Amino acid sequence: MASSQQRVVSPYPHRLGGHCGSGAMRDLLEWAGLGWNGPPDEGLVFALSGSLDLAYVRDTELMPPIYLVGRGGDLETDLPMRLGAAVSVHATDDPSEGWAWVRDSIQRGRPALVWADIAELPYLRVQLQMSRHDIVVIGYDDEHQIAHVVDNDREDVQMVPYDALAKARSSQGFPVPTRHTFFDIEWPQKLPDLTVASRAAFAQAAAAMTASDGPSIVSGSDTAVGATGLAAVDLFADDLPRWPEVFPDDVLHLLLLGLRAFVEKAGTGGGLFRKLLASGAHDIARLTDDSAAAAVSDSARRCAATWSQVASLARSNGGPGPRACPGSSPGRRHTPKVGAGARARARGRRGCHEHSGGRLVSGQHEPSDAVASGYFVDSDHPAIRRFASSVVEGADDPHERVRRIFAEVRDRLRYNPYGVTPDRDHYKASSILNGGPTWCVPKAVLLTASLRAVGIPAVLGFSDVRNHLNSEQLLSVMGTDLFVYHGWTAVHVNGHWHKGSPAFNTELCERFGVPPLDFDGTQDALLHAADGAGRRHMEYVRERGTYLDLPYDDIMRTLHETYGPGLTQSGTSGPVRQDPAFEP
Repeated sequence: MASSQQRVVSPYPHRLGGHCGSGAMRDLLEWAGLGWNGPPDEGLVFALSGSLDLAYVRDTELMPPIYLVGRGGDLETDLPMRLGAAVSVHATDDPSEGWAWVRDSIQRGRPALVWADIAELPYLRVQLQMSRHDIVVIGYDDEHQIAHVVDNDREDVQMVPYDALAKARSSQGFPVPTRHTFFDIEWPQKLPDLTVASRAAFAQAAAAMTASDGPSIVSGSDTAVGATGLAAVDLFADDLPRWPEVFPDDVLHLLLLGLRAFVEKAGTGGGLFRKLLASGAHDIARLTDDSAAAAVSDSARRCAATWSQVASLARSNGGPGPRACPGSSPGRRHTPKVGAGARARARGRRGCHEHSGGRLVSGQHEPSDAVASGYFVDSDHPAIRRFASSVVEGADDPHERVRRIFAEVRDRLRYNPYGVTPDRDHYKASSILNGGPTWCVPKAVLLTASLRAVGIPAVLGFSDVRNHLNSEQLLSVMGTDLFVYHGWTAVHVNGHWHKGSPAFNTELCERFGVPPLDFDGTQDALLHAADGAGRRHMEYVRERGTYLDLPYDDIMRTLHETYGPGLTQSGTSGPVRQDPAFEP
């Protein structure tokens, strides 16, 4: 559109994001044609912003009465300025002036980054106020009084009435008045050296976490208790056991249920941003061969897993409704305790030996926790969502949906045990989807992500198995018939968990004389104990538990310890080995 009454910045690239700020900045960088070996992922954008931080506040005058935020307040300016952009921030209490800035930017062919209160955006349908939510306005239509809005939480462009947008941009809500804030960004022609930019970003984040500049993100309140940086980690850990004494049962119930949202999504607590940092630091290490960045990635991943564990424990203690726990005072709920080890991991101190992936101590998972996207099980990736939606189109019954997705994943990727690679990104479901022949673990990751993408709770599971019909060539490479960390998926349908293994595609099963597995979530479907002639085939010898996301570090370490470097390097030393037993 090019008339004065209608205009849209097009094309405008957009991906779903984990966080509004880093998601918007990722889109803007791709729109500007900037990146390193292609458009950046959101994790890289967040890492380069240097915005890692933590703030915790408890205030009985707020609703909800606690707030947890895992980033600093200047991502929208720090990131573009670090990359060489010129940034000017405009704010006003005059809605006409605020809209004129947005309109002028779009007329110049530039998308407009603005703040809006999530409670006033009609497409989000939330009651929680958050006045610093980043959205990008890419178009307007005066005739229909509609603004074209891009939001990290929605795949499609949202058509927002002018009056609703104006209300969202004039909020007086928490944490600060929105004041029609608009970020005018003039992007550079090319980006600076990635090593230099990343080191400056890491230094900024370290300073923010270790040198708190204030007691709280909310000032001027006599009822608030709060801190920032590492002090906020300590305060949160010390304050959490006091919640039953501070809050009534109904409020406590909501807080325990809502803590997961704070940690993983809604604000921004510890888990989400540390996952983004881990992903971004990994990209930096890959692009620059910087071992220090790789260390940052590993530490951030462990921190994220610990935050996620705290969130899951809080949610399980919140339960379906207010109730007293055994051993607790009447009318008070038990709250999860945060020990010194968990506190150190959440702070990011060295010496943490927790695996990445977030396996719960109890080995059990709440179905509500098993639908969230993860670093490897990236079920919110547009490609995964499109794939899963197309497979289940027209099927409303959850068992039929499981059956269709299982069969598609089983046969889409031919099984080949030589496809093991140490490349971490190879194990993201979005990478696996259009890859070539692969082994059981990537197929389980893809199955788990695809099920979650259509709302079916699913987790990864692992076992050690003996394959008594191994090929001679594979046996010589492995030196044993024991397969450690055989991957499968557990799904939760109609109140029950059941396991399914998508490893062996139909053609391979026919070659080995065993029927292909079918799985619809009504009963377990694991690899056959015997082939069609009655010979021993698969023997499950050890269970390694279930996980919300892939325990990559544990798997790679165990493969190397069990088989040596020959197998784990096969995926990067050239084409996958040729073995007639696994060729089509």
